[in-house]
Amino acid sequence: MCLGHTGRGGGGGICEKCVNSWGNDFDKFQYVERQNMKAVDTGREPVTLTAMEQFVEKELRIFQDNYAVKMLTPDMKFFISLCRFKCFRNWIISSSEKAMPGAYTDIVCRKRFIDDKLLEKINEISAVIEIGAGYDSRSLRICNKQDVLFCELDFQETMAEKQKMLEKIDPSLPERISLIGIDFNHEKIGNRIELKNKMIIHKPVFYIMEAVTMYLTKEGIRDVFEYLSKAPKGSYLAFTYIDQDFIEGKNMMQWDAAYNKYVKYKVWQFGLHPDKVTDFLDQYGWELREDAASKDVVSKEILNKRGLKTTEVERFVFASKRHR
Repeated sequence: MCLGHTGRGGGGGICEKCVNSWGNDFDKFQYVERQNMKAVDTGREPVTLTAMEQFVEKELRIFQDNYAVKMLTPDMKFFISLCRFKCFRNWIISSSEKAMPGAYTDIVCRKRFIDDKLLEKINEISAVIEIGAGYDSRSLRICNKQDVLFCELDFQETMAEKQKMLEKIDPSLPERISLIGIDFNHEKIGNRIELKNKMIIHKPVFYIMEAVTMYLTKEGIRDVFEYLSKAPKGSYLAFTYIDQDFIEGKNMMQWDAAYNKYVKYKVWQFGLHPDKVTDFLDQYGWELREDAASKDVVSKEILNKRGLKTTEVERFVFASKRHR
């Protein structure tokens, strides 16, 4: 019997009619979400897709996040709960891939890339500063278990809502986790780090900018990286960027619809040429250690078994602060 008709959980399956019906509802939800889209509106989809990844068989799962589902809104929790059914999960992935082939893989791979680098260096740092944290649960899944300070910055409304979410998940939210509201294109990041976190300025920090740089103006980028240029020695930086050829419309990489949605209306504004990343970092006192794409993070075996595509529209960078 179809569980979509009975409304029961547990084993069993879902008929094609229910998959299509719920899929149409999901399409409508995404359509409404993306009308008049601004940078502040884009934080929901990554955590939604990350939550969906948790229903994949462990041996094929690219990224583990036990808190992602808890960071969703009630309506999205319902949709994502249906992802325990493989047919529905595959339909969602297929739907998300239509406009942006490889986007799903890109999102889960960039999270794994950054988490792997952070865990590798966790014993060398005293703090993590996540610039443009959105609804990511990194403060819970990693740093809540480590003796480090954790500071997240994003839009004020995002941080206010996230504070409530975190308190529901963990009522005894440690004082070492701070959420700060900011508009990166109009406020200087250095002025928004709270006084109680001032001590981290002189100790090694792991800075994170996941899916942030593309939303910033050139002035916003300059302000953020001038702030990062003052990072203490021994610090690390992980960030992602969009290929400049895509931003300029020179190489669409099969993301034509995404270009019209994000670049044409200036939701995405900044990009870098992969061969210019070293020089870009050098001017701010950082040394490139790795510049990767999703295909470099996950094995071909997993990609083939799951039928996933990859993309190089977005790339992942890991860098270290040069000694002054």
